Amino acid sequence: MKNSKYIKVSVSDRTPDIRDYYDTNVGLILFTPHNKRWETENDSIEYWLHEVPDYEDEMKEMLEEAIQYLTQCDWRSNMIETYGNFVMNAQEVLSKIK
Repeated sequence: MKNSKYIKVSVSDRTPDIRDYYDTNVGLILFTPHNKRWETENDSIEYWLHEVPDYEDEMKEMLEEAIQYLTQCDWRSNMIETYGNFVMNAQEVLSKIK
């Protein structure tokens, strides 16, 4: 992934979908989804790290553009269009985050 981050996922919530090695609270462990089994002698795996997209750069860029545009805007003529564009862009970024 271009920009990514890792989030902790509790093994009681869900397990990985792909056979691979995953960082866990006890180290790098192989997980096999076919039999939903962690290949370890240690049974105390509490979480694994899941790679997810990180939209921080996009959010910063969108907010910087909005601030710049809104400070230069002629509010009498462009207020509704400016507000609508900002809301649309903000909703797009927020939907990516969810």
